[in-house]
Amino acid sequence: MSYSYDAILTAQSERIEADRARAAAELEASRLGEDPEGAMAAAQRILELDAQQSALVARAQQLGQSRQGLPQHNQYGLSKEEVEAAHNSFGPIKKDGMWVDLTNEQKEQKYAENRLKLRQMRASGQYTDQTR
Repeated sequence: MSYSYDAILTAQSERIEADRARAAAELEASRLGEDPEGAMAAAQRILELDAQQSALVARAQQLGQSRQGLPQHNQYGLSKEEVEAAHNSFGPIKKDGMWVDLTNEQKEQKYAENRLKLRQMRASGQYTDQTR
């Protein structure tokens, strides 16, 4: 039996999430231990993992679009309708104690990440659209 693209994407996403959790723990331990080199290394690893997650989301979106034969309208493989929904789905967020607006690109990335998570939860049975 072959390893499906969906399974590969899900495994990669789970690996990234596990690595991010470890890096976050290392960052916190280094921060509390007043280890600036360790903190910077962990922070750098988190940024690298975030970039990997963004690339994975884009790849998953491209795969979904190619399966559906739909045109891609951005780097995350969102359709025109999804781009519009992303732009209208997120308001200001609190960051460092201040309210800031996300850029349209950040909104598209968040939308694509949330869509991938939902697909993974549906595939694993963790989420179902059926009502009780």
